[in-house]
Amino acid sequence: MASNDDVWCDALKWSERWVEDEALPGGAQGNAYIVRKRVAAACDANAKRFFLKELKSNKDIERRARMFREAAALSTYAHPGIPCLVESNASHHADSTGKFKLYVVTELIEGSNLQESITKNGPLNFQESMALALRLVDIVGYCHQQESTHRDIKPANIILAGGVPAAAVLVDFGLSHHSFNCDEHATELEQELGNRFLRLPELSAMSVNKRDPRSDLTFVAGILFYVLTGRAPAQLEDERGRRPHQRDDVELNLRIVAQSKAMALLTFFDQVFSPRLENRFGDAQAMKHALDKIKSADSIASGSTETFQKIRERLEAQGAEEKAYQSQWMKLAGNRVEQIVRTINAQLGDHLEVTASGWYKEEPAHHWKNIGLDTPGTHYPRFRPCFDFQILGSEFVISVFDEQRQGSGRPIWRTSADSINLSDWALEQSIHEIFAEGLSRIV
Repeated sequence: MASNDDVWCDALKWSERWVEDEALPGGAQGNAYIVRKRVAAACDANAKRFFLKELKSNKDIERRARMFREAAALSTYAHPGIPCLVESNASHHADSTGKFKLYVVTELIEGSNLQESITKNGPLNFQESMALALRLVDIVGYCHQQESTHRDIKPANIILAGGVPAAAVLVDFGLSHHSFNCDEHATELEQELGNRFLRLPELSAMSVNKRDPRSDLTFVAGILFYVLTGRAPAQLEDERGRRPHQRDDVELNLRIVAQSKAMALLTFFDQVFSPRLENRFGDAQAMKHALDKIKSADSIASGSTETFQKIRERLEAQGAEEKAYQSQWMKLAGNRVEQIVRTINAQLGDHLEVTASGWYKEEPAHHWKNIGLDTPGTHYPRFRPCFDFQILGSEFVISVFDEQRQGSGRPIWRTSADSINLSDWALEQSIHEIFAEGLSRIV
């Protein structure tokens, strides 16, 4: 790799120093070419070739800063999975006149990108997929050690050098963040970063976690999922709360591909595709350990102890502890509502009968049941509204529906999910008002 000082130049445009050898498909921000040094090409028709990217919008201050960010990051790297920076004039990114047509030249990695390969040849086998994932974990782990995050890992940004998955190279650091960047645009807070291959909540607009290295690790898991299935993960959870490996027939396909290692692989995806950052792998080393564990995993042991341990590991990766916690609060809240209804009945002289249905559950964070009062005799009316208990984001919300749970619910109480106080007087007052109104209609 050239020294840091050797890579920066003052050329106004790349054609002053380079000759186009081949035009390549460009991206949204730049044009791409295979080039040769102008001096070398004049002397040797077989002069060494390089990859060049030029910025399209040369008067866009933010995109100029991004190209410098990419070049500056590449100038500090020395890893076989990252192309070396050869030359750039992006150090002039702050020149607002736009006279410097910014470009970056790196070593040329011969090979197709991962998206092209999977589209043409289909998914990789299990061994190739694991080799690719371990290679990417090694690359991003190195970046994280340099206090840098890529933030745009997708199939089109991975080159299979020589067509070998284990020799993959990660390219396009245009969205990367490095600790030496002090010129981050304030608009980044309002922007969604990342890509459509896998949208991550922490990279969405207004998120303050856009520099977390765990995002890169989740992208790598998305790549592993992609090369095994041929499908993009798209988002961590769909409208039914299913993670990428739980949708349609994907889990069955993964079991077939992974065979005896399926339980370990699915447990891995359970954890790394969690919408909550804190539930994913903390660093590249932890993720590498998990991938190595998948490679060495045996079939389900014949002994029940070993089998139950594997099942427990998967349940824990799926957030079983958190789900049990959520479900517990649903039931405690239901008990509290029923207790309040009993105090109402006591005020009425215990002339009515408290009734409650069993629990209905859509997901761990969403339960409902009917709780109400029956008037005496089998032919007398009853008031038994449906109480809906749900954790929405960071809040615990109780809503009420009619007995048949028709239409839209009416929220009657909400509080922080981290500090639920079911003794709150506001909750008791809301339920008193609901029953005063409902009972007045039937008695």
